[in-house]
Amino acid sequence: MTDYGSHDLIEAAAAGDVVRVKALLDLGVSPNVQHAIHRGTPLTSAAVCGHLELVRVLVERGAEINMCAGEVSETALVKAAVAGRVDVVEWLLQAGARVPVGSEFEQLLVDLAGFEEYRIAAMIEATAVPPEAD
Repeated sequence: MTDYGSHDLIEAAAAGDVVRVKALLDLGVSPNVQHAIHRGTPLTSAAVCGHLELVRVLVERGAEINMCAGEVSETALVKAAVAGRVDVVEWLLQAGARVPVGSEFEQLLVDLAGFEEYRIAAMIEATAVPPEAD
């Protein structure tokens, strides 16, 4: 993993700059870098900001979809759910994001599903994994 450009990649992901993100990835910056202070990743930054195209690009380029940023349960899925990014939540679930059963965010995702998109509730149930499987 290279440190060169890691902060730039996180900033570009948050800004929705697809061209810059792809260029930095092409230079060898890891899609799984974490910010030195808040531990956010390019994927969590793109997810919380609702940049679905960048979420797709990052996952396709090797971003770990279930990687935690910061606190133990703060994955891209959780960040997108907290921000109300239903399209990102739906895509992440379809792409293999997992919801730990009994996590503090499981109910948030279920509530989001009930409020915004009923089909997400079935996806959450289908992808939920017991805590020991993580």
